[in-house]
Amino acid sequence: MTQAPRSETEVRSGFTPARRLAKDKSKLLAGLDAARLRQQQMEKLLRDLSNAVKLLDQSIDAETRSVSIRDPSHFAFPMIARTMVARRDNLRATIAALTEERKKSCLLEPAAA
Repeated sequence: MTQAPRSETEVRSGFTPARRLAKDKSKLLAGLDAARLRQQQMEKLLRDLSNAVKLLDQSIDAETRSVSIRDPSHFAFPMIARTMVARRDNLRATIAALTEERKKSCLLEPAAA
């Protein structure tokens, strides 16, 4: 009794086309789930940052209402208001960058699927 080499046997365990397709499908679904999760996290982060900007706007308004000087470059402008304005501007820049990144990832996502 001669045995055929393993590579010439009809069915090799673990490498059947059905198993390979199932494995590929599960990898694809896992990748799509990960992309969907990243998108949800990005949207939540953008909402949180937008809320922080709104709160900073309200705080800046409250601080500047109590003083007569409205010009941020004036030496008597409240330091806390200057700090909040800088933070608000940084948050707005972050929101713009994340929004741009999200748009790019949305454009690339259908091509990957």
